[in-house]
Amino acid sequence: MADQPSVTSPVLALWALTGLPALALAVVAARVGSRTRDRRSGLLQALGGTWRHRMIVNIGEAAIPAALGTLIAFVPYGMASIWDTRLAPTGYILDHRDLWAAWPAAMASAAVSLLVVLGIVVGTHRIARDGTSTRPASFTSRVPAWRLAACGVGVALVLTSQYVPRKAQLVVFTCGTVVMWAFLSSVVALLTRHLGSWLAANGRRRGHAGRMIGGRWTHAHPGVIVRLALAMVIGIGIVAQMQVWTSRLGSHSQAAVATHQRIKDTVIEVTVGGMTVPETDRFRSSLPSGSILLNRTFNDPGASRDPWTTIGGSCRDLRRLHVTCADDTSAVTGDGAQLAKVEEMRRWYGDLRFTQVSRISVKPDGTQSLLVLTPAPGQLAAVKQAAFTLPNPSVQVEALGGNWLGSSRSRLPNWIQLFGVTGILFILVAGSMSAAAEFVRVRRALAPLSVLTGHRRVFRSVTSW
Repeated sequence: MADQPSVTSPVLALWALTGLPALALAVVAARVGSRTRDRRSGLLQALGGTWRHRMIVNIGEAAIPAALGTLIAFVPYGMASIWDTRLAPTGYILDHRDLWAAWPAAMASAAVSLLVVLGIVVGTHRIARDGTSTRPASFTSRVPAWRLAACGVGVALVLTSQYVPRKAQLVVFTCGTVVMWAFLSSVVALLTRHLGSWLAANGRRRGHAGRMIGGRWTHAHPGVIVRLALAMVIGIGIVAQMQVWTSRLGSHSQAAVATHQRIKDTVIEVTVGGMTVPETDRFRSSLPSGSILLNRTFNDPGASRDPWTTIGGSCRDLRRLHVTCADDTSAVTGDGAQLAKVEEMRRWYGDLRFTQVSRISVKPDGTQSLLVLTPAPGQLAAVKQAAFTLPNPSVQVEALGGNWLGSSRSRLPNWIQLFGVTGILFILVAGSMSAAAEFVRVRRALAPLSVLTGHRRVFRSVTSW
């Protein structure tokens, strides 16, 4: 438990599970049926129109549906502002009074969302100076080698994320996954084109018209297969992300519950921006009788060696923890309860190294904190009262693992499931919309076959292959 994720880890998880799929869905929605808009943009370019004219036309076309979508999004928000709403997977209840008070922020967020959507529409319908469209690649040409290399870099980041320093593992793993997803389409396109060539050759040898036409179309226009495959692959990737985040974040919540069951709140960490020796002495005098005050220093040498935590205290306090002081030949004192607290600290902080210090202070660089070991549970409030009398305004007092107890009670794995399933739905809708638009384009090219064949079986065969 020494490699505790930062407080930004859940936010990063939610962005990876829901934010990126939602962004992909917005881009796909902006490009569905864009062939006509590309021709219109090319015509405006030929007539002397500038990017401002094309932007006005595109925004004028997209403003009404985007505004309607924004208003529809307010329907569930308005209902939740009137009645309390329970989020089924998590059991969390949204208080309608909180949502009602947040209407200004919600309206501002809706306005920003509308502007982002319109920006995506304008950005995905650009025209180069030579008059060619800058629409996303259709995969009909040779796949650039740098795209394949970028996908390989993403895979390498995922595989090597476990070997980087612990604080960067989650960030590297998530960034590698995003890069891999972003350029996975190029790899799928390359494989799909080779598959199309093989199907066309096989259909020609066996005299199967549907297989031959389907293979040639797949080789020439692999986009439909790419979009369908990517929706499934990224969906599976989101499921894997859900498992990783649930395992990583949920394990800390379970460990916090186990720690609380074993030692309650008898080990308390006090985090401050800095404390001098006199302030620490005054704080010690305000603690409950029989408490042990220690100094905790986190040492991280980098990826080459495991980090360790140095626990500093007076000789008297260390001997109560069954730790021998320097040049101390007398027998140590202590009981099993103190040893249990030390074992719990090892579970959370990793390798512990004890050192004797004559006076205790806290450096202002964020690498040190105070540990208070109380003789009996139920004294967290007294320690907080003593800490909040300090002149430092940034003091934080938590029982060992206490910041993860709230995550356990709010069912953090269920939150991951909620946002992960939402992201999967976004990806499936995006893939379905894009593939449907591609099939609509295919049907026009196959229309002359009805004259040559006189039956519909060839359409079903080509579509299947």
